[in-house]
Amino acid sequence: MAVFLTIVLFCLWPQIALSQLAFDSQTVNFGKVWRGQKTHKDLDFVNTSKAPVRIEAIDSGCGCMAIEREVGRLYNPGEKGSIRIKFDTENFRGRLERRIGILTGTGPIQYIKIKASIEEIFRVEPPVVDFGQLDVSGGEAKLIGLKSLTNKAITIKSFRSNFSFATVTKSSNGTSLEVALQKSLARGKYSGAITLETDDYYFKEVTVPVFLTLGSEVVQGSGYLEFGPIAKGQSMERSLRIVKKGNETFSLKNASLFLNGEVIPLRLVNITSDQTGFRVRVTNGLSKNGAFSGKLNLVSDSGSEVGVEYFGFFK
Repeated sequence: MAVFLTIVLFCLWPQIALSQLAFDSQTVNFGKVWRGQKTHKDLDFVNTSKAPVRIEAIDSGCGCMAIEREVGRLYNPGEKGSIRIKFDTENFRGRLERRIGILTGTGPIQYIKIKASIEEIFRVEPPVVDFGQLDVSGGEAKLIGLKSLTNKAITIKSFRSNFSFATVTKSSNGTSLEVALQKSLARGKYSGAITLETDDYYFKEVTVPVFLTLGSEVVQGSGYLEFGPIAKGQSMERSLRIVKKGNETFSLKNASLFLNGEVIPLRLVNITSDQTGFRVRVTNGLSKNGAFSGKLNLVSDSGSEVGVEYFGFFK
């Protein structure tokens, strides 16, 4: 019986594969395009099967591509059609290869390869402004420049920023910006972005992120502490490290632990400090089960505050 079923499935497979659309090409090559350029190509197809076919869905596999089609249209045997592949090159440079998946509902997913070579007329240097970690802000400044990669000079027509922790000034020749920190900023993490409007024909706007950390910060690879599962009467420890400026010392300011919406007393969390950072211990001393979560807030003697979230499971 097993052999008979295998033979039947093997014979039916070619019939299923024929119930699909035949495209003019399995590859759409946009060729050389400039970064920032918005372009498109049409891909023709014909229904080579013996039954009507409808394109049920198309997966572009990338937010940079939009696929236009006649939604809901049924293509009879021998009937032709086309889809339009629209490509936005803003966030790409160099060689690009993607693929789109076309689902008809009557056969396997058909994949079309997309290729392009994105070239830049200019480049922003640096692409990210990171002031790093500072003890205090004393008016430190960094430059953002436009580097032309062709014979054409590119300038900044205007700019806008969404932050107030630094001032932004355009150079007299319009090819660079100076980002200068405000003095005596409060400790903490700062982030924002500057949007440059250029006179390039295609790549008209460029966004440059800006980051800064003043004082100490928690260094935790995942951004949180994960516990559990923790059995009744058992404990589990996790470690976190704080990058400190000077001789700051930290102590627990507050902590909260929630289990199924109920606040658990602080005694369940035991924190001790040492030279490398902190150890966080959670003990399951309850006769309850379920997921818990919370946040630790630590404050230094100079007022710098850091926090880290955690979660786990009591079983």
